[in-house]
Parts: sequence; structure tokens; C-alpha cells
Amino acid sequence: MTTRYFWITKDYGTAAGSWQLDEPVDATGEAFDRAFQLTSGMPVSVEDPLKCPLKRPGTPLDFSLTDTSDIPVVPERLARLIAQWAPGDVQAVPVEVKGQTEPHCILVATRTVACIDDAKCKKVEYRKPEVGRPERAGRRYKRVDGLRIDPEKVGAAQLFRPSGWTVALIVSERIHAALLDAEVSGIHFECVTRPPEHDVSEQDPSAP
Repeated sequence: MTTRYFWITKDYGTAAGSWQLDEPVDATGEAFDRAFQLTSGMPVSVEDPLKCPLKRPGTPLDFSLTDTSDIPVVPERLARLIAQWAPGDVQAVPVEVKGQTEPHCILVATRTVACIDDAKCKKVEYRKPEVGRPERAGRRYKRVDGLRIDPEKVGAAQLFRPSGWTVALIVSERIHAALLDAEVSGIHFECVTRPPEHDVSEQDPSAP
């Protein structure tokens, strides 16, 4: 049986009435100038506390992506659970969310995996080497439509970003099931593998 993997993204179905988080800032209110590192698929070093202002007030969500950089923000309790499900794959960076007393964290994937299956993606475009753009370092792809990965290349990773296209945050079938059981609000799952036909449940809205 082929193991399935899922790209976790924002659930646009819950967007109406829910909050939208702005990009993280430092203790002085200045934009965090290394925000790109938070989605680079490697551990980060953050010395000072970070804050997330609200781009749009509304109902808090368990899983949120910041407005521009798609940085994942979750309550600390959920970050702890994910760290248990994916030991060694996750770093939780504390962040203060305006108006919230519950502690929150930026969820940082600390691993990248070379697993994109170019032939099975709908469309891929490659990026030309760019000088002076550290936020694009290591991004081989300019565009990936219909992302598909080769599950045989993933290994033991439970949560990771694919090498060359770190905009995607991928979780294993095990974590997908655990997040569904936890009824995490604000999250959407997009299957990025092609399992055998008999392995696709009609009850699973994430199945391709």
C-alpha cells in the first residue's frame, strides 16, 4: 500500500469571519527581516520575541498562515502535539498574537526532502539562478502546479518541505489522520501522492 502525503494549507472555506494574521514583527514592531527563513525547511535562530499583528480581526483559528509569506502559526498546545507526532522534524518558535492570551508558535519544518516528481506534477517551471535574493536560495522551481511527490524518496520524515519548492509544507498520512481527529480548525489538506485506486476513500475529501 502506498503511503500518502498531504500539503497542509489554509482552509478558504473558513475564511469568512475568521482572522487573518499579518507578517511577524520583532519586539520593536519592525518587520522580522529573516522571515523567509521560517519557511526554508531548516532550523532557525530567533533571539528576540516575535509578534504577529492582525491583518484582519475575526474568529481565531487553530491553523493560520500569515498574509504574505504563508508562515504557519498554531497554538502552543497544537505545536507540542505535532512535535510528538514528528520528533526531530519541527521547531516551535514562540510568537505573540495580538489579542490572544493563549501562547502561540510559528511552526517551522526543520527538514527538506528531495522528493518532487516532476513528471507527475501538472506543470513545473524552473528558476534561473539569482544573485542577492537569499529568500530564494535553494528554490529550484519558479512554479509548481498540481504538486506530486515520490513517496519512496521521503524516508522517515513526518513533516517537511520539498527541496526546491519550500512553499509547500507536507505531512505524512499519520499526521494527517491525527490532525483530522483533533478537528483542527482553519486547515485544508491536498493529497500530493497518487495512491492505488482502492486506497482512495470516497469519504476522504482530501483524496485526489
